[in-house]
Parts: sequence; structure tokens; C-alpha cells
Amino acid sequence: MAHRDPSLFPLVALHRLDMPAGVAFVERMLRHFHAALPDDRQAAQAFRIFGYYVIGAALDETADYAAGPSAAEPVADEFIARECPRLAAAAPYFKPTHFESTFDLGFELMLKGIAELRASLMASVRPAPKPVVRPKA
Repeated sequence: MAHRDPSLFPLVALHRLDMPAGVAFVERMLRHFHAALPDDRQAAQAFRIFGYYVIGAALDETADYAAGPSAAEPVADEFIARECPRLAAAAPYFKPTHFESTFDLGFELMLKGIAELRASLMASVRPAPKPVVRPKA
């Protein structure tokens, strides 16, 4: 949606979901997160983290920096090449051709984090083994 309507997306992204359809959407999402993380705090935090990521990525990808206001002291490409070698090396990966693979990598890392958090949570709630009672001889 963000790429289809980049000028509309910021309005949608920043609009509160405080209407019946919006809270129903949040409820459905929280059910999914709670199924993965059966701890209310962790499910809520994971929901927020994924929301931050998805909305932030879409806002960043549709910002059209080239059309926006410039810095008070714009930096020339030559300056970046000479003074900021890490930025110069990273710059190609900030382009739209890499948006999808970058987003996918981040999403995979978050899913992996959820899986690790779930495993940790499940390990901490496993019932203790029952003691073995042996008859006296």
C-alpha cells in the first residue's frame, strides 16, 4: 500500500485505529502474537515492535528524500567518498532496488527473535518433573 500510494501512506500510518474496524484489527493481530508468545507483555511488545518495523520501513521507503528539503549544508558525493568510506560502501544498498531484500532480512530476524523468545518462555513454564517415590525396603 505504501508504494502504491506513497503520498497517502503517511496519513494512514499515523492515523489512530480507535474505531471498531481498527480495534478489531489490533485484536486479531494480538491473537496471532499471543499464539506465538503466550505472555501478555511479550505478545504486546512483539506486536508493537513489528508495527514499528513495518510502518517505519514503509515511511522510509516512500519518503522520497531527493524531493524533500535539503540540509543547511548539503554534502557533496566527493566528500562522502573521501571522508565517509562506510557510508559510501553502504549507499548502493540504500536504493529502492534493495528495499525488498532489506525488509525481508529484518522481518526474518524479528521472526527468529520471536521464536527464540518463545522457546525461552516455554522452557521457563515447563512443569517440574514429579519426584520418584520408592517404597521402603
